[in-house]
Amino acid sequence: MYFVHDPNGYGFQLYDSEDDAKEMAEEILAMERDDALNEGEWSDDISYVCWGKVIEKAITLDIDEPLDEDGTLYIDYDLRKV
Repeated sequence: MYFVHDPNGYGFQLYDSEDDAKEMAEEILAMERDDALNEGEWSDDISYVCWGKVIEKAITLDIDEPLDEDGTLYIDYDLRKV
């Protein structure tokens, strides 16, 4: 699993392949480059465009007993390898 982060448009997106993630990051840079040419300057957030491999992600933990005095069953999370 791979990701791309684009602070000015698409936000955080997940991809199945490294090639797809890198291609999207390159497309984002191309769009930002076009905007910079039209507007006369680069976006302040351009240095935050990135892509990479997801190593771990949050998963729901099973909780058998309530954690609160009133019997409310809470959900908890932990990080696990993808």
